[in-house]
Amino acid sequence: MYHVVQILFSLQLPIALAVTGSHFTLPLNSSNNKCSPTLSRTPRDIKSVIYIGVILSDGDKDVEKAFENGIQAANEVLSQSGTLSSYQLEPIIQFVPRDNVFIATQQACKILDRGIIALYGPSSPSLAQALLSLANRFGLPYVETHWSLAPPKSTYAIHLHPSIESYGIGLYEYLTQVEKWKRMTLIYNKPESLLKFTTLVNNYEGTLKIKSWDENASGARAMMAELGSGSEKNFLVDIPSWQVSNFLVMAYVHNMTGYQYTFIFTDWDIATLDLTAFKIDVGARIKAISILPKIMTLDMNKARPSEMSIYRKPIHETIGSKDLSNGNPTIQFSLIYDSLILLAHGLSTVTRTRPLLPQKLSCERPPGLWPLGLSLINAVKSVASETIRGLTSPFRFDKHGLRTLFDLTTLELTQGGFKPTGVWNIDERMKVAKQPAITLPKQLPKTKGVVLKVTTIPDAPFMIPIKFDAYDRPLGTPDAWMGYCIDLLNEIAADVGFNYTVHITPDRQYGSGIDFGNGTVFYNGIMGELIREEADMAVAGFTITYEREKLVDFSTPWMTLGGSILFTRPKSQKPSLFSFLQPLSPQVWLYVIVTYLAVCLCLFVAARLSPHEWTAPHPCDERGDTRKNQFTLLNSFYYNVSALLNQGTELAPHATSTRLLTGVWWFFALIIIATYTANLAAFLTVENMKSPIESAEDLANQEKIKYGTLKSGSSRDFFRTSSLPTFKKMGEFMDKYPDATVSTTKEGIDRVLQGNYAFILESTWNEYYAQRDCRLTQVGTLLDSKGYGIGFPQDIMNTCTDLCW
Repeated sequence: MYHVVQILFSLQLPIALAVTGSHFTLPLNSSNNKCSPTLSRTPRDIKSVIYIGVILSDGDKDVEKAFENGIQAANEVLSQSGTLSSYQLEPIIQFVPRDNVFIATQQACKILDRGIIALYGPSSPSLAQALLSLANRFGLPYVETHWSLAPPKSTYAIHLHPSIESYGIGLYEYLTQVEKWKRMTLIYNKPESLLKFTTLVNNYEGTLKIKSWDENASGARAMMAELGSGSEKNFLVDIPSWQVSNFLVMAYVHNMTGYQYTFIFTDWDIATLDLTAFKIDVGARIKAISILPKIMTLDMNKARPSEMSIYRKPIHETIGSKDLSNGNPTIQFSLIYDSLILLAHGLSTVTRTRPLLPQKLSCERPPGLWPLGLSLINAVKSVASETIRGLTSPFRFDKHGLRTLFDLTTLELTQGGFKPTGVWNIDERMKVAKQPAITLPKQLPKTKGVVLKVTTIPDAPFMIPIKFDAYDRPLGTPDAWMGYCIDLLNEIAADVGFNYTVHITPDRQYGSGIDFGNGTVFYNGIMGELIREEADMAVAGFTITYEREKLVDFSTPWMTLGGSILFTRPKSQKPSLFSFLQPLSPQVWLYVIVTYLAVCLCLFVAARLSPHEWTAPHPCDERGDTRKNQFTLLNSFYYNVSALLNQGTELAPHATSTRLLTGVWWFFALIIIATYTANLAAFLTVENMKSPIESAEDLANQEKIKYGTLKSGSSRDFFRTSSLPTFKKMGEFMDKYPDATVSTTKEGIDRVLQGNYAFILESTWNEYYAQRDCRLTQVGTLLDSKGYGIGFPQDIMNTCTDLCW
C-alpha cells in the first residue's frame, strides 16, 4: 500500500483525481538497494475522475437515475475531446431533508472538500438559494435543473429551465396568434405558479378568468361542476401531470367533452402520458406545451440543423427505453441530461487553453475563488447549439444564466398519442406544422355521434330537471331531464345520430338586447349564448320572432301558440246582511217600492171617494151614528204589503174601483214574488263570480292591478316594439314600473297567486299552470300568434348538417 501511495505522488496528478484500473510493476534494483518503482500502464485503461457535487432533497430520489445516464453521455463527449479524453465525470450525490438548510450546507461543504468542478442544487427553493450563495462564495459553477419561478441572478449560476419572460412571450403568441382565443379560463395549481403567466395576463386583451385548482377531490369536483355549467370553452390548465387524468375524468363527468371545448396543459411532462383513452372523435381537443423535441413531423426542409441533429441517433439508444416514461424522457431527466452534456462541452472548451485543476475548497478556511469557475461557467453559457445533441435543444443563456433560447413545442392528442402541431422560439417565433385537412363524413355513425351542447332553461312543462348533483344543481346528462322538449330532443338525437349534454344558461333568461347607447347591443340569456356560439343549439320554449331571426337561425316551429293573460279566478265572498236583495237588481227594488207607495195612496183615495167603502158601525159601538171607512192610510199600506208577502187580511174592498186596483196589485205581487223566489234559488245554488279584468284593454285602462312579463324574452320585446295603442300603452306601463316584470315563470305565477297581479305569458304555459291550480285562469283571448323552434348559432346549421345531420 505504501508503494501505491508513492506511485500516486510520483505521477503528480491533481488531488481531486484518482486512478482506477492500473497495473503496477515494482522491480527491485539490487545494485543500489533502492526501490525504483516503475509504472506500466495502458492509457486506454486509466481514467482520471472529475467530481460533480449533487445535493438532492428527499423528494428528488427519482432523478438519481438521470445523473447516471447523463454522466454516460457526458463522458462520451469527453472521450471525443483531445484534452480530456483520459478524464471521466462522476457525481457525488448526497440526499438531505427537504428545507433543512443547515444539513444541506454541511453536506455541500463536505462535497466541496472533495474538489468538485460544479454543484447541482435540489428542487427546494430554500435549499437552492442557500447552495447558490455557497457556490458564489467559492466561484463554483451552480447548475439549476428545476423550475424556478423567481430564479436568483448570479454570475456563476445556469438555469436549464426556460426563463419566465421568454416562456410567457411564447405562450402569449401561441394563444393569440395560433389558437386566437378571445375568451379563456386559466386554471392554476399553486399561487406562485401564476408568475409563469405574468406576460400573458398583462398583455391578453380578451376575457380571462382565473380559477384555482383544489387538489382535494371535493373541491375539484365543485370547481369542475361550476365550469361545466358556465359558458367558457377554452381552458389553459397548469396542474401536475399526475392529476391530468383526474381532471379529464371530471371534465367527462360534467359533460365538457364536446368538440367546442379545448384544454391546453402546460406541465412539461403531459406529452409523456398515455391519454388516448380520453380522445373522442369530433370531441374536445386536448393539447399540451412542452420543450421536449417533437419536431420530427414538421417540415424538415425548413428545420434548423440543431433540430435535425437530435434525431441522428435514436434517443432510445442513447439513454435506454427503460429510463423513459411511456417511451419519452421526462422533462427533469432531459434537463439533467442536457446540463451534463453542456458541462462536458464547457470543460472541453476551457481545457483547450488552460489545464484543468480542480481545487479542494473548505468552508472552515477563508473563502477563495476557484480560478477556473468563471471561465467554466462562461464556456457553458457560450456553447453553440449547433454543436450539441441535447434533448431540449437549442440553448442560449444570458449573462445571469437564464435560458432565453429553447423550442416551445405545441402538441395535440390524437388516437396515436400526442402529435406536434408547431414550434416556437424567441428567434424564429411561431412555426406551425403542416397539418392535413380533416375531412369529416357527411353523417357520422350513430355510435360515434358528436356531442352537442344544448342550452336551455328549466321551465315546466318543457324542461324539468329530475336529477341533481351534491350541490342541488341539475345534471347535464339526458336522463337527468324530462318534459316535452327533452322528449323531442331525444327523438331527434336518435333519428339523426348525435349525443348531447344539457347546459342551463347562467342568467336563466331567454334573452333580449341591451343597448348601451354607443351602438353596442349586448344580448343575454339563450340569445347571447347562441350569438357568441357558446352553445350548439337551444331547446326550450324558445319563441321565433322577426328580431331574433336576424341574429340566430331557427328550425321549423314545433308548436304554435300566442300570448295570453294569466289571472286569479274571482274569489267567493261571504254573504252579507242584505244578500237577500241580490236576486233583484237595485233598480227593480226601487221600482217595487215606488209602485207600492203609489198603489197604497191610490187605494186610500179611491176608498175615500167611493160611497160603497163607507159602512155603518157595529150596533154595539157607542158612536154608531158615524159611518166608517176601512181603508185608512195605515190599512192601505198593510193591505198591499200583505199581498207582497202572500198573506191575507180581514180587509176586503167593496167598491168596483178598489177591487180593480187591488186585483192588479195582487197580480203584480204574484209576478214579483215568483221572480224573486226563482232568482233566490239560483243565487243559493250558483255563485256568480266576475273577474275585474276581462281583456288586455281592461288591463291597459287601469293601474290598480299591476301586470308584466318576463324581464327578458319575446313577450317583453313584443310590448316594447308594438305599435298598437293598447299594447304600446302596456309596454310603457312596464317601463314605468320595472318591478312589474319577473325573472322566471315561477316568480310570475307566485305573484299572480298573491293577488292584484296579471302575468302575461305564452298560452301553452297558461294552460299548463291553469290546469294544475284551480286558482288560476286565462283572461281574454290570445294577444298574438307565434311559434316555438330550436335555435342555432347563425350560419352554423350547415356545419351541423355536415357533422351530424
